[in-house]
Amino acid sequence: MTRPMRIRTPDEINNEIIAALRPSHTAQLRADLGALLGSSRWMKLGVDYRLTPREVQVAKLAAVGYRTREIAKALGNSPGTVKVHLWRLMTKVGVRSRAGLSFKLLLAAGLIQTQKGDL
Repeated sequence: MTRPMRIRTPDEINNEIIAALRPSHTAQLRADLGALLGSSRWMKLGVDYRLTPREVQVAKLAAVGYRTREIAKALGNSPGTVKVHLWRLMTKVGVRSRAGLSFKLLLAAGLIQTQKGDL
């Protein structure tokens, strides 16, 4: 008798992908994306989605795969505060997962592109 297959959430899948990249690729990926995140595109993105300056900071770190605790440490906040910021971000951007948030923010910032018909 086989056990039924458990359906994974998008966040679980995203975390598995990030974990697979660690540690060899993640540091370089974060460095490359971090350079792009200094871009003025993020200010426009904040205006477009009506994000607070702190939400823009959280969005930048979440978009490159930082975990809640890592974001909290980087910004000097508690993990609970970061979770609230992430929830508000996802609500404003219209997504349900961190993977969706990362994709939509990077797409809106012009840091990734899709072919017509992909979405």
